[in-house]
Amino acid sequence: MTGRKIIGNIVLNGAGAPEGTDSRIAYATNAFYVDDLGQNVEITGNTGASVSSSGLYLHNTQNILVKDNTFYNNQSAQILINHDANGFLDLDRNSSNGRETEYPTKGIEIRNNILFAKTASQGLLSIGSLANDLANTGSFDSNYYSRPFDPNGVITTNYQSKGTILSSYDLAGWKNKYGWDRNSKASPVMMNAYRVNNMSAANKVENGNFDARVTNIEAGGACTVQWDNTKLDHGAAKVSATDKNSTAELGANINLASTIAGTIYRVRFSLIGNSDHQNLTVYVRRWGGVSGNDYKIISDIKYFKLGTSRSECEFFFTAPTSDPQVKLSLVATAPMTPFWFDNVDVRAVQASAVNADESVFFDYNPSKTSKTVLLKGNYKDIDGKEYTGSLSIKPYGSVILFRVSPGKG
Repeated sequence: MTGRKIIGNIVLNGAGAPEGTDSRIAYATNAFYVDDLGQNVEITGNTGASVSSSGLYLHNTQNILVKDNTFYNNQSAQILINHDANGFLDLDRNSSNGRETEYPTKGIEIRNNILFAKTASQGLLSIGSLANDLANTGSFDSNYYSRPFDPNGVITTNYQSKGTILSSYDLAGWKNKYGWDRNSKASPVMMNAYRVNNMSAANKVENGNFDARVTNIEAGGACTVQWDNTKLDHGAAKVSATDKNSTAELGANINLASTIAGTIYRVRFSLIGNSDHQNLTVYVRRWGGVSGNDYKIISDIKYFKLGTSRSECEFFFTAPTSDPQVKLSLVATAPMTPFWFDNVDVRAVQASAVNADESVFFDYNPSKTSKTVLLKGNYKDIDGKEYTGSLSIKPYGSVILFRVSPGKG
């Protein structure tokens, strides 16, 4: 089939409908969805916002044009592309021999779209496949990738090759890896996720500066963690793989002792690697727990740029429960080593989360005539164009603006 088009639609606030099922979790709601073996579809000039999964889900599809769309504040990803075990074409539906051929994702063209994550936990683009064939997905260019609370790890990939290979990228790393999105842009504005009002005087990491030795750190996987004074500040912890050909995860687990339920903690550390365009995976997890066998991750999973230039890393987490033993895990793979970290500082803080609605303006026009919106304050759009007083939204369009300064009244 050809000539199928999805043009000028606005889909908002899809929460899912778990009622009548055995699950009370609302999930898997997508604003726009092309399912198994879908092909030859144009998706143009649409808005998908504030749904419980993705703004656009392309599931086992081929030859899809996605352009001039806005995907905003969708919980898992703004665009999700996946080839899984359902992606096989039945060659002989009326026969008992069950002949099938694989239907890999290809011919996907993604250009001139806005992908905007309102929170630090929302992804922008996620691509997955059963094989190491992501480079054959299609083409990407002239898009806007904006996650103003955290630009790291906004694009994630996964494929199967002797296990699942997971990777994450900021926009620069994504361009370097695949050569796509050469004319695409990241967020022109960055924001802090928390406002800190007060903090504990005590660092939960003993000897976090590593000036003379490394203590209270456990190596995870096929690696070593040793003291080294050639990088960062007067000594650092160096993580080195013992098997450079391994694809398994490895890293360092840093003792944080206990946490108190409901307490907000700020995590800071310095980081440097031996090659560019890498991302280190970081999270806080229980270490045994009350049962002795509980290693659940209790923070958001964060990604930090790992390269030959020094990075200063920071994130916050709220302890969901009081736990007697937790650790900060820095997770990599063998090709990313060696890397060094230093100045690990974890403190309880009194802080308030920044409300994104104070800094980001989103509106839409569901009518066939232009809509004028009055603005209180000064704003700029994703391309840096400034607005004050008012703006016009085209029919069936939408707008996302950053507040530069508040207005009166």
